[in-house]
Parts: sequence; structure tokens; C-alpha cells
Amino acid sequence: PSPSSQLLKDGEKTIPFLRQLTEMLLENRELISFVPGSKGTNQSVPGKIIIHDRNRVQSEVLPTYFNHASFASLRRQLSYF
Repeated sequence: PSPSSQLLKDGEKTIPFLRQLTEMLLENRELISFVPGSKGTNQSVPGKIIIHDRNRVQSEVLPTYFNHASFASLRRQLSYF
């Protein structure tokens, strides 16, 4: 099983985009990573996705997990969540 499937409880379903995003981040940490945000009493800091090698992410990673190789499409999908 993939690393992300181990995070789920038995029988739990995920939204396909979120499952693909999680797998992409876990399996390509040298190219793209996630930095969690934090919630304070007076302030929230959102999490960030950091692209370490945009060319490789666009040409190799995005097409593997999604039906596109476009950062604009990924950004649009992320904005829903």
C-alpha cells in the first residue's frame, strides 16, 4: 500500500484529489513539500506547498498524479480546499 493509504482508517474514503495530492507530496519530497500551518489564539498561519524544482514537478510529477502538467490547474484545485 502507498504511504497515504496507511494514514486512513479501514473503510474510510477520501476525495480523489486529496488522496492524489497526499501521495504526490509523500512520494516526491525532494521536488515538492508541504509545511503545515498553525493555529494560535489570535492568529492562524496557513500551511504552504513549496516547489523545489518547478520544471521537474511540471514535467514529471503533476502528469503522474493528475490529468495535467499545469501549475494553474493545481492552484485552482487547491483553492477549493
